[in-house]
Amino acid sequence: MAGEIYVYKVVCDFEGPGDTEGFDPNPISEGDVVEVPVSSLPSSVDFKSPKVWLIGFNRSTSITGYVPGNFLRFIEVAPRPHRLVTAYFAKPAILCNLCQDYIWGFDTPAMKCEACSACFHQSCAEIVQRSGTPCDAKTKKLPVDLAPSPQPVKEWSNKHVIEWMAVVNMCNYVESFKRQKVDGQTLVSLTDDGLLKLGMEDDFHRQSMMICIDELCGREQLEGSAIGESMECTSDETEHELYEHTFNTVQRCHKCNKYLFGIIRQGLQCKVCGLSIHRQCKQGKVPACGESQLSGRWPQSSNKEPLFGIDLESHCRSSKDGAVPDVLRVCIDEIERRVGAGEAEWGAFYRTPVPTKSMVELKNALEKAGDVMSVSLSDYKPQVIGGIIKKYLRELENSLIPTEYYDRFIAAAKEDADASNKTIISLVNELPGDHNSMLRYLMTHFFTITSDKNLKAGSHSRLLQVFCHIILRPSWENIMNLTYNIQYHLKILDYVFTHAVNENKDSSARPVSADESLEKCKWFWGDISKEEVHDQLNGTPDGTFLVRRATTHATKGDYTLTLRKGSKNRLIKIYHKNGRYGFSEPYEFASVQKLVEHFTYHSLAEYNAELNCTLDYPVVTPSESDMHVVDDCKTLDELLATHLEYQDKTLSLETLVAKHLKISSDIQMLYQAHESFKELVKVFEEQLTLHRNNSKKAQAHEQSKLQQNSIVLETRLKDITRSQNHLEVSIKQKTSDNRQVVAQMNDVKPEIKALSKKADSLRSILVSRGHDRKHIDDYLESRQKPDIDYDGQSEYSSSINNAYVQGSFTSSSYPMSIVEPTKLIPHKDQSNWYREGVNRTLAREFLRGKPEGTFLIRPRDEEGSYALSIVDAKGQDVHCIISRGPDGYGFADPFKIHEHLMDLVLHYRETSLAEHNPSLNCRLLYPAYLPQES
Repeated sequence: MAGEIYVYKVVCDFEGPGDTEGFDPNPISEGDVVEVPVSSLPSSVDFKSPKVWLIGFNRSTSITGYVPGNFLRFIEVAPRPHRLVTAYFAKPAILCNLCQDYIWGFDTPAMKCEACSACFHQSCAEIVQRSGTPCDAKTKKLPVDLAPSPQPVKEWSNKHVIEWMAVVNMCNYVESFKRQKVDGQTLVSLTDDGLLKLGMEDDFHRQSMMICIDELCGREQLEGSAIGESMECTSDETEHELYEHTFNTVQRCHKCNKYLFGIIRQGLQCKVCGLSIHRQCKQGKVPACGESQLSGRWPQSSNKEPLFGIDLESHCRSSKDGAVPDVLRVCIDEIERRVGAGEAEWGAFYRTPVPTKSMVELKNALEKAGDVMSVSLSDYKPQVIGGIIKKYLRELENSLIPTEYYDRFIAAAKEDADASNKTIISLVNELPGDHNSMLRYLMTHFFTITSDKNLKAGSHSRLLQVFCHIILRPSWENIMNLTYNIQYHLKILDYVFTHAVNENKDSSARPVSADESLEKCKWFWGDISKEEVHDQLNGTPDGTFLVRRATTHATKGDYTLTLRKGSKNRLIKIYHKNGRYGFSEPYEFASVQKLVEHFTYHSLAEYNAELNCTLDYPVVTPSESDMHVVDDCKTLDELLATHLEYQDKTLSLETLVAKHLKISSDIQMLYQAHESFKELVKVFEEQLTLHRNNSKKAQAHEQSKLQQNSIVLETRLKDITRSQNHLEVSIKQKTSDNRQVVAQMNDVKPEIKALSKKADSLRSILVSRGHDRKHIDDYLESRQKPDIDYDGQSEYSSSINNAYVQGSFTSSSYPMSIVEPTKLIPHKDQSNWYREGVNRTLAREFLRGKPEGTFLIRPRDEEGSYALSIVDAKGQDVHCIISRGPDGYGFADPFKIHEHLMDLVLHYRETSLAEHNPSLNCRLLYPAYLPQES
């Protein structure tokens, strides 16, 4: 209720004095609309008929003051709107809370909410007010320092200038402007020659900088890339597939016709039609999506399947080795080849300026090539190849060290040396897999090209200076922090570089043989013969595998992976060289275990297009064979869970389809009613016109009756128009609901397909192990939910486990337990996940760095209430309240059905928490207090 207001209409004028009971009244007039915050009215007062003095805001006069309640008529309860006033700011730019772009420019005021401090562009403020976006005064907003009037650019300090450069995407030159102490007076007088003297050698960069300065100073912008008049805007931005894009030439916005600002991530572009707009301009209506409409307006840098500006994970997984994006691999290989051959030093690649035009030529060649690795770079200058690497890393959707880690890295860099080093390396280990491996790979590359004894000392430090604002950057809303933290960026990269170098030295010193650690792997069979391998894999499903020593193992340390694919055994050599392993050079994996782990999740098609499968089913060594019951139990457990999820998703899709059809039918009926209202309005308007014409000719004694009739007609027309407006709102809401339902249907369909494929695969595994398919299918059909008693045994598990203990278990036995033996379920020991005296702060510290699904339960101050703390898919700790209802424990009704906390834990061990919170799609996998050896 804190964010709501009572809306009243004034029924008669009141100016005082009268009996004001000591209050200073706010003059009001009949017809004024007054807003009263819900929180300001005591609960004892009847808000629909208040008889007391109220503190209200008069929409007509924009004055807040006391008003008498008995002069007001209640209209409705509504969300509190923003109270927007014109404001100027002490900083050179401030973030708009709607479009998430910065507000800056010559004499440009913004609109600020007096209650919640939210700030908006003037155009965004109009959208906020039209849409009725509610204000929440308790919501934390960015701190806002106000200025009494606009500060002339000429009075800006150097700090103001470099902060402004950060928000207009000119970060590359912040350090140069800082060293030269460029202030506002210097900035406004800069010319093309002046920028050249400041080290801005690229024509495109100087042109972009002048565009930003002209916009800041309110000067006429340069000519040369105009696209004509602004385009007609008739569509919502949701019709486009917009993504953040970097343009390589100056580009105008297709909506407002102004230039996009900066040299990187200047604006948004549609993947379908090439529409290019400011972030601010995506609010409200935009030009329609369609290639024909944008014909001749397509940006020169546009590419429907871009090689640059996408997320790192997608490129890593689609690369040939599944680890390093092909575009980086081909460029780095060429650089290391030339440096190794003495053709050039590292500075020629990374410190020599490169014209944007030359770099775009190579970028286009790489994007047009079907196979990036096949592109020859021998004819390109060193600085062009190095420029492509910097461009690729700079334009990543998320930086190499992701922006969500930025504040933690900077905080670590501010600690004393020993603690700082330790914390930074710990944070590096927390990075997502592809970001972690790519960062280490890049540091190894830096070491390779700067380790020549003939190079000057400190070469790697100068190289890190080039990359310090590329590898690490803050989030967009905090981009100005980049201008203060460059020294910490250098410190962080220096620690990471030193650690990566030491790691490589340790790796090269390791012994060739890895047998000692491999012996612990259940899929490693040692010196087994080819004939024995054939016997083990015969009749198994695709994806079954084992690893053995190769004939060259004694001399080279090689191994052989044998994989079942297409009912045949495929032998794949695992080569070893310099402590690294792989199928072909370059060898990327530090161990055979890492290789197997990688291809458990990534298709072997990365190595050979014919091997389109993953390493799914290890053939367990004899020493592990006594666990076959447990393996089958796990497989059936997973199959049952998949089957139930498939049923749930199918039912969900059927429900969504029915909902879609119902809403579509409702929309059709609403449109029909809307058309009827339009016709009715026409009839009444015609009647009123006729009535007015007749009134002019009527006798005096007839005027009174005619006037009454006119009032009745006008009143009814207003009622009809009001109903018509309500109908239009309903149509918009129904249409929005229908779009959401369609989106949900599109999300569910691929999930159903994937679940069906997974179930078929699991069913094939069980059949290959001797279990009857009909028995399995009958079992699945008979179970809607796993019927598990408190000690973890289902009705089938007891018979199977007993048969196994007595030595009578055979592969033809009836399907086994859907639950693992009790000793394999640490959740059943409450001490593994519950302790007294743990608060939210301690829970966060305990879960820091733990994998997804790690959880604990802790007591809350409120009796009978607990809190679940769990690590989500993003690696962040999430906290959910567990309370007790009439039927048991749960997060919210109607899920408070678990008699004990143990029941709740076991339930969400098998069921995703998305049941409770759609954004929390994970299970209670790992009890936080479980002993390490478990």
